[in-house]
Amino acid sequence: VFYIHEEGVPRYVSPAYVEIWGRPPQTLYEDPNSFWETIHPEDRDYAKRFMEKKAREEIEVVYRIVRPDASVRWIRDHSFPIGDGSGRTQRAVGIAADITDLKLGEEKLKYLSLHDPLTGLYNRIYFEEEMNRIEKTRYGTVGILSCDVDGLKLVNDTLGHDQGDRLLIAAARVIRDSFREGDLAARIGGDEFAVVLPNTTEPAVENACQRIQETVDTYNATTPELPLSISVGFAVRNGSHK
Repeated sequence: VFYIHEEGVPRYVSPAYVEIWGRPPQTLYEDPNSFWETIHPEDRDYAKRFMEKKAREEIEVVYRIVRPDASVRWIRDHSFPIGDGSGRTQRAVGIAADITDLKLGEEKLKYLSLHDPLTGLYNRIYFEEEMNRIEKTRYGTVGILSCDVDGLKLVNDTLGHDQGDRLLIAAARVIRDSFREGDLAARIGGDEFAVVLPNTTEPAVENACQRIQETVDTYNATTPELPLSISVGFAVRNGSHK
């Protein structure tokens, strides 16, 4: 969308406004303030702070809009002032581009960089970053569980890697369902998983190990053709003791 503003009032808005915003430019001519209603509520104050500078300096701001059909689009808005020769700003011109596909691609890449693509759990990179952060944070007690899927190599060799992947996905689901939302579960190796439980107690960690085994039993009762076995060990750090 190409636009021209004079003293904060839109004088021209290109027809692409209909395609991106889902509204005709006429709505801006009739009510310039209606533009703010199109910006996502979480981005509105942030965008306003930037756009108030349009008459004074070149700006670029990224914000979300909400279309009439409730869909959300990401916008990169780049504008700069044009003077009248005496140093006074005569108008501001700019281009607002739809960068939704770019933002979604960035979010997907960020997700893939931190998650295991097979199981959806965090990967070893994120797990090690979190461990380093915990080392520097004064948690009272931190529990860690190490989980190994038993017999994965045998399943891969005899039934094929598709069945092995199926077993890993099942193990990840069992582990994820056995913990609180704030606990960090990660796949850190081929058949290895780990869970970090900040601000916990040793009995709570022992109970978590028991929950894993109970969930495994429930899974095996409903999926006898591909039984799952997980070996679990744990350790607890109290205070400065590692």
